[in-house]
Amino acid sequence: MASRRMGLGCSVALVALATSCANSDQVPNEIAAEVSEIRVGCEPRTPIIFDSDMDFDDTAALAYLARRHKAGQIELRAVTVTNNGAGFPGQAIRHARCLLAEFGLSHIPVADGSPTAVNSFSPVLRFAISQILGDTFASCTASTASSSVSAAQTIANTISSSSRPVTILATGPLTNVASAFAIMSSSGRPFPLAKVRRTVVMGGAVRVAGNADVGPTSDGTQEINIWADPPAAQAVVSRLTPARLTLIPLDATNHAPVTAAYLARINGDQSTIEAQYVSRLMNHPFIQFGVATGAPLYWWDPVAAIAASSISSEGVVNYEWLRIGVTQTGVQQGRTVELSSGRSFARVGTSANTALFENEFLDGLNGR
Repeated sequence: MASRRMGLGCSVALVALATSCANSDQVPNEIAAEVSEIRVGCEPRTPIIFDSDMDFDDTAALAYLARRHKAGQIELRAVTVTNNGAGFPGQAIRHARCLLAEFGLSHIPVADGSPTAVNSFSPVLRFAISQILGDTFASCTASTASSSVSAAQTIANTISSSSRPVTILATGPLTNVASAFAIMSSSGRPFPLAKVRRTVVMGGAVRVAGNADVGPTSDGTQEINIWADPPAAQAVVSRLTPARLTLIPLDATNHAPVTAAYLARINGDQSTIEAQYVSRLMNHPFIQFGVATGAPLYWWDPVAAIAASSISSEGVVNYEWLRIGVTQTGVQQGRTVELSSGRSFARVGTSANTALFENEFLDGLNGR
C-alpha cells in the first residue's frame, strides 16, 4: 500500500504543479528549455542539503525536514551551518547536532564553516538567539567543536557523490553555498550544474522593505541574509540563473507571521517529536514576549523548507520569474533588485497563502 500511496501522491503533486505553473508561474520564453529540464518527472525522495545559520526559525524548518525525511518524502543528506549569521560559532553547530540527536537522526552529517562575512548580524540578535536555543537545548551535551570537514567541502562532496540531482535549501548567509560552488568549479573543471536540481534560498526583499538594521552599510532595503554577504549571494545568483534558483524573499514570508492563535494550534497538535520540539521552542519567554508585543516575527525558514521539499504544496507560495541581481557597494549593498534585461531569471516568491502555509507546516510536523 505504501508504494501505491506514493504513486498516487506523485500524480496529485504533478497535477498541482502543472496547475500552479499555468495559473501563476508563467515561464519566460527565453528560459523555457531550462525550466522544462529540471521539472521532468516525480522524485518523491528528493536529496536535500540544508544550509542554515541556526536561528530559531531555522531549527523549526529542520524539524519539518526531519519529519518529512522519516516519512520517506525527502532524503536529508547533510546539514551545514554558517558561523556568520544568527548563530555564534560553536553554538550553531552544537544546536544542529542537538536537534538531529533529539529527532533520532544523528547519522546525518553536520558541518560548519564561514566564520566571517562582509557585514555582521547584530550582537543583540545573536545573543537573543543564543539564549533561546541554549535554554531550549539545556539538557543537550553535544559538542561545540567545529567539524573536521568544512561546510563548503561537505556540500561539494555531497553533490558530487550523489547519483541524483540535489536540492540545496539555504536559510542563512550564502557564504557556504558560494564557497562550495567555487570548490566544485576549481582547477578548470566545469561546474556540474546538472547535479544541482535547484537551490531554494530564504533571502532577499524584492518589492517590499528589508529587515537589515539601518546603518553605514544598510538603508533598510536589504534582507539580512543577503546583506550579510553580498558577493556570495551574487555568486550563487550568477551560477544558478536561469532556472535553478528559487528565491523565497520577504515578499513571501511576510505572509507567514508568528501569531498567538497559530502557536495555540501547535501547542494543541503535537503527535510527533518534531511537533513537540517546535511547541517547546515557541513557548520560550523571549518568543512569547515578542509575539505579545507585536515584534516582527515570521516563519521565514519554514516557508522556504516547504518550498524546497513539498511539490504537492506549490500553492503555499505564489511565484513569478524575475531577473534578479544583488547590489554590491554602498549603503544599498546586499539589496536584491529586479533587472530589466539579461537571462538571470530566478523563480521568486512574491506572496504566500497564510492559511495554506499554517496547515502544511503543522501537518508536516505531525507526519500527516
